[in-house]
Amino acid sequence: MAIEIKEIKRVFLFDGLSLDDPNPSFTETQVLEFYSNTYPEMNVGYISARETNVATGELELTIEVSVGSKG
Repeated sequence: MAIEIKEIKRVFLFDGLSLDDPNPSFTETQVLEFYSNTYPEMNVGYISARETNVATGELELTIEVSVGSKG
């Protein structure tokens, strides 16, 4: 029996959206910077969870936004 190696596809979950990985060689920070052009709130975003979806075999990374106050 041969062992099959598959690359895990990353999917970024943000505000009810499922965003594709723009470049598999990007770090998580670079992905946030890439999507911040479309979603400016990602400038203060971070990855809050990493889960593997067994059904699809995808790594789901949940993006949260830091909400703070001035003063």
